[in-house]
Amino acid sequence: MMRLTMAQALVRFLGAQLSERDGRQQPFVGGVFGIFGHGNVAGIGQALHQSGGPLRYYQCRNEQAMVHTAAAFAKATNRLRQLLRAEALNRMIQNDPKTGILQLKVLDAGGSQRITRNLILGSKIRHSGGAIVSYLLFDKMGVVHSSEMFYYHTGFQKMDNNRGLRN
Repeated sequence: MMRLTMAQALVRFLGAQLSERDGRQQPFVGGVFGIFGHGNVAGIGQALHQSGGPLRYYQCRNEQAMVHTAAAFAKATNRLRQLLRAEALNRMIQNDPKTGILQLKVLDAGGSQRITRNLILGSKIRHSGGAIVSYLLFDKMGVVHSSEMFYYHTGFQKMDNNRGLRN
C-alpha cells in the first residue's frame, strides 16, 4: 500500500479527471496556477513537482492575470478543460470551514426564435430560452449540505440589433 500526503492524493485525483465529447477524452484540468508563498503552505508545490503527470504548474505574478488566462483557456477549449489556482487547492487541504465542492449539472437547455417581417417597420426578432439545472453542495468530507433543481424560462423577448436581448 502506497502512503500519500493529502496534497499528493489531490494532485493525482485531479490529474486523472477526464472530460469527453463525441467519444474523445482529454484531461479536464489543464494545469495549475500559483504564487507560492502566497497562501500555499500545504505541500501543493511539492506534490505538483513530484507528480510528473498531466498537471503542469504555471508560475504567475498577478492574480488578475491568472483569472483572465483561466477564463480564456476554458473558452478556447470549449469549456471542456480548465486551469486551477493552487491557493484554492490549498484551502481544500487545510481545515477551512468555508471550503466546499459545488456540482452543477445542466439537465436540459434550449431556445427558439420568432422572426416577423414588416416592410414599413422592419423585421423583428424575438428569442425564448430556458434551462433546467440541478446543483449539489458538498463539504470536504463528501456530505451533501444543499441540493436543488431549478428551472428558468425567459419567454419571448425582443432582440435589440446592437445589444442582444432586452425586456
